[in-house]
Amino acid sequence: MKMSPRQQAAMLEAAQEQTRLDGLIARAACLPEKAELDRLEGSLRRELTGGARSKLNAADLGRDIAKLQSDISKLIAREKADRLSLGAVEDKFERRELQRDMESTRRRRLRTERKLEEYKKMQQAYAADAQRSVGAEEANKDIAEARERLAGAERDIRARIAVAETKLQERISALEGDAAKLYGKLSQANGIPVAKIDGRTCGSCFMELDVGTLHDFDALPADQVTFCPECGAMLVRPATLAVAMK
Repeated sequence: MKMSPRQQAAMLEAAQEQTRLDGLIARAACLPEKAELDRLEGSLRRELTGGARSKLNAADLGRDIAKLQSDISKLIAREKADRLSLGAVEDKFERRELQRDMESTRRRRLRTERKLEEYKKMQQAYAADAQRSVGAEEANKDIAEARERLAGAERDIRARIAVAETKLQERISALEGDAAKLYGKLSQANGIPVAKIDGRTCGSCFMELDVGTLHDFDALPADQVTFCPECGAMLVRPATLAVAMK
């Protein structure tokens, strides 16, 4: 297939513009500013969820603590009653029973008091954990700033995409009949439809061309269209570009 070196060069420029546009679109889909915003929002959600859970746990412990305190008060009153009764009872059997009950009550009181102390420490820990929500204001400030940065980055990338789209359309519009048809066909089949030869490498699939293929290419006239034997992309040879620039 024959095609003027200028049209081959024009196809290459269109493909290069398409590659730039594809790169911008890919970047728009994974902006680092978006990743940072997602990280900050996720962190805040976890902090608030943990803080809310801690508040509930602290409230539950508060009810348990109140019950333990009530139980301790009753046990203290029972110990006191047993002690007073011991001073008034002379029967050995009754005194022995009162002493057993008093000792049993004392052990229960001590266990309950230890449990109360554990619950109080847990409540303090949950209360401290719940204070995470206090830092939400600062976190929300960081998130607001991250949203502004993302909005700016999105505006910038949209503007760059719009410029690239305009340039691509200009390049495609500059293609003449056969060149336009071939470019459209290659665009559907290849990610990079037209590329240069970089040394021995295809600029589309990046496979290294064998010496025989390169030798055959060198023997062709500048207006001869060549294709990569690996990916099928059109390859614009250095000799063709040299003629196109004259």
